[in-house]
This record gives sequence, structure tokens and C-alpha cells, in this order.
Amino acid sequence: MDRYDYLYHHGILGQKWGVRRFQNKDGTLTTAGKKRYDIDEAKQQVKNAKKEYREEVRRYNKKTHNGLIYDKEASDALAKSKGKVGWAKEKLENEKIKDRALNEERVSAHRQKLIDGYINKGMTEKEAQIAAHKRARTEKILAATAAVAVTVATAYVVKNQIAKRVDKLIPPSTLLQNISTNDNKGVQDAFYASMTKMDNAKYRGMYATQLKNQTGGSKVFETKIGIKGGLKLASEKSATDVLTDLVNKDKNYAKDLSDYLRDSEGRYPLRKQNALMRKAAINLKKGKVDSTVYKALNISLTDHTLPTSAKVHKGLYDALKAKGYDAISDINDKKFSGYHASNPLIVFNGAAKTFVNSRREVGEKEIAKNFAKGLGDMYVKQLAPSIAVGAASLGVVKYGSSALGRRRRDQIVDQYKKEHPDTKLSYNEILDNYYK
Repeated sequence: MDRYDYLYHHGILGQKWGVRRFQNKDGTLTTAGKKRYDIDEAKQQVKNAKKEYREEVRRYNKKTHNGLIYDKEASDALAKSKGKVGWAKEKLENEKIKDRALNEERVSAHRQKLIDGYINKGMTEKEAQIAAHKRARTEKILAATAAVAVTVATAYVVKNQIAKRVDKLIPPSTLLQNISTNDNKGVQDAFYASMTKMDNAKYRGMYATQLKNQTGGSKVFETKIGIKGGLKLASEKSATDVLTDLVNKDKNYAKDLSDYLRDSEGRYPLRKQNALMRKAAINLKKGKVDSTVYKALNISLTDHTLPTSAKVHKGLYDALKAKGYDAISDINDKKFSGYHASNPLIVFNGAAKTFVNSRREVGEKEIAKNFAKGLGDMYVKQLAPSIAVGAASLGVVKYGSSALGRRRRDQIVDQYKKEHPDTKLSYNEILDNYYK
């Protein structure tokens, strides 16, 4: 049969002959066509904003060496670029719900109060109706998830306290990951490692990028490390108890630790890290060895340049080994550095308890992909409300993040109105101008 015996038609599912869905005969758009055009345009704005943000991330990392150096101009530019992505997504959502929001037959007294409040902020009637529709929908989600959120928050607190107080055994089936510039790295007594999927991605992307910047583009290698018989992980409380016992029994170690903490202040890029060092030095001078002193020592274990570094580090590791421990949590990357890693490790009994399973070079594309993934996780953890940390209700997490975005947009509009008291621009128009 000849191929010309067939009639092919490519169109929209449900489209009927002679019925124009998106265009009138004169070429103007129908109501459906206008809606489709507005949504398509909003989608394109989201894509453009995301592309600009990725480029801004690259500029930020280059200027700050992946956040190691503070640069106000770069930080402000990155924050503004991220805000532009949020505003583009907000406008896309507005387009999708616009018809429902503007054509509601009945408006409750509560909804009308929301509309009036948004108009007072400077929104037009239509903008206020859309914002009120979204707010009412969010309130329903929050009401439905409130009980879940409270339960999860309670569970998180309990889980966090258990993690601080209870030792763990990392099973031999676990594969650890170490990222370095060494293509022949064997296991050492002390090394840093990760083991969860997201932590592995962060170090494979973000730490790998940091290493390349620091070394002028050296190759980066991933070493997978196996475990012999399991690793005993000391809890924060157990490690603090071991350190307390060591300081009380060994006066020479106590003096070295005191000098070490005093000399460590001011050597770190973040204010909160240096504040911790200062507080720990004060506590130790008063004869108080508490979790603050242990945390300060823990986050400084990467610093091998002070005169007392080797003695202080080895003293802690040897004391922990004597109690049967093989590893501790890396508190710096868990709480201070910004990585927000879930379970980063410092293995200090590596030569006896681990072995190299495999080693490979990590390519540029893989580093970039993992960098984006890790950065996204860091951003979520920084913005998520504390009640939702650790997998609380998705509705509460989403609301917490969007609420921060709305608050920032309110600040931008308020500042603009202060500087331009006679402006005729609406709330949305001010934001469109700001994020151009």
C-alpha cells in the first residue's frame, strides 16, 4: 500500500476540525490562547531565572573560593539571583490559578479580609485576589498537617538527643567515601569520610570543587573505603566524657589544649566558629570541660599548623581508642561550616579497621552535577523551619520556605516605597523592576 493513501494529522488531543482553540480567524488569541501564552511565558521566565542563578553560583564560588572568603557584593548578588528564581516561580503559580481565583462566586469574610490586607500592601485588586486564594489554600494544608508536624518535631528532638548520647556501630556492610587529590590514597589512622547518599554528593561536588580551586585545577579522586568488623562511633556525650577524663588526669595535655584553643581563635572563616573557640578557652580556663570545649576541639581537628596541634589531636584519638572507639561525628560540617551534612565522620582508627575498596577520578561534569545537588540541599536546610527539620510534613516545609520568600519580597517593596513615596507602581510591578 502506498504511503500517500494515509492522512496524517498532528494536533491537540480533543481538538475538532474547524474549531480554533487558541486563535481566532484574524490571528488574535482566544481566552484559552491568552492563558496558554501567559503560562508559557511564565515558564520561560522560570527557566531564564534558573539559568542566571547557575551562572551567579559559579561567579560566587570563584570570588569566595566556595564560601571560604566572605564577599558582600558576591553574597548579595547570589541572594538576589535566588530571589529572582523564587519570584518567577511565584508568578508561574499565579498564572496557573488566576482563573479560579478571579472567578470565585462567593468570598468568605476571612478571604475578603485577606484581600483587603494585600491591597493595603500595594497590590491591585486582581493581585490581591490571587494572593488571598493561595493563602487560604495554604492555611488548609497547614491545618491538615499541624498534628503531623508537631509529632515529627517531637520525634526529631528525641532523635537528636539520642544521637548526642548513644554510641553507634557502623556495620561492615557500609562503604565510606573520601574525596582527595591523591590518586594513591590508602587508609590512614585519621581521615574524614561520608556515608549517606546526600553527604556523598555534597563532598563529591562541593568539596571536590573547593579542592580544585585550592590546587589550581588538580584532579580529584573518590576513594571508597570498606570496614573490618564494624566501626564504633562515639556519641557527643561519650566523646566529651573521654575528653573530660583526659584533661583531669593529664595536666600536660590540659595545658596543651588550653594553649591550642587560645591560639585557634580568629583562625576560622565564620564568626560562630571563632566565638566557639573563645568560649571553649574561657570554660577550660575555669576548669570546666563541657560539650563546648569538645565541639571546639572537634571542629579544629583539620588544623595541623599550630605548635600543639599534633599532641592535642593524638591525645584525644588515643584516649578514645583506649575506650574502644574508632570514629566520631564531624561536628564542623554537621553544624558550623554550612555543609549541613547529616552524618560526616572522622575515623581515627582507620589503619586497623578499614581498607581501600576502590578508587576513581571524579570528572568535571559529575562534580558540577553533584555540586548543584548539594547546594540545593544546603539551601533547603537553611530555609526550612526548625519544626520541619528532619522530614516533617512537606506542606509545612513548603510553607516555611515560601513564607521566607514572601517576607523578603515585602521588605523589597517597603524599601522601594520609602525611597519613592509617590510611586504609582503596584506591588508586583515593583518586584518585576527589582528583579529585571
